[in-house]
Amino acid sequence: MQLLILLIVLLAIGSLLTQVLILLPIASLGWLHIPNWLSLTSIVLCIAWCLAD
Repeated sequence: MQLLILLIVLLAIGSLLTQVLILLPIASLGWLHIPNWLSLTSIVLCIAWCLAD
């Protein structure tokens, strides 16, 4: 049960950090008219591609 609570807390913190550090700066640019999920997906794909090499 404690592991489940810890997992939920870590996922909530990760979601908050993603929102603050990635999604808000992308949205504040204004000229970038793509959805937040698309920009986040492209960032994750770029990181995965770089780590695969």
